[in-house]
Amino acid sequence: MAVIYLKHPVHGEKVEANEACAEIDRANGWVDFDPAQPAAPVLPWQQPVSDLPADFPGREALIAGGLVTWASVVGKSLVELQAVEGVTATVAKRIIKAVE
Repeated sequence: MAVIYLKHPVHGEKVEANEACAEIDRANGWVDFDPAQPAAPVLPWQQPVSDLPADFPGREALIAGGLVTWASVVGKSLVELQAVEGVTATVAKRIIKAVE
């Protein structure tokens, strides 16, 4: 039986025992990793948006809008952030200030 270690920027880590299931996971953003290898340091722009405080305005809207890491938020304009459902102009300005 194969043991396949997978990780996801939002959902964390998991183990699959079936290659067919692992292929489906990979198609949904999961990537293979070797638990025996030391993890590379996580750079600030790679941090998940879910690490924001739960009460940070717009946090859930960003996650629901597919902006799961700071790298996916950095460089977005005010208009682009406001295009995410649930992100108001005030929240978009706060997000831009937070990532500057």
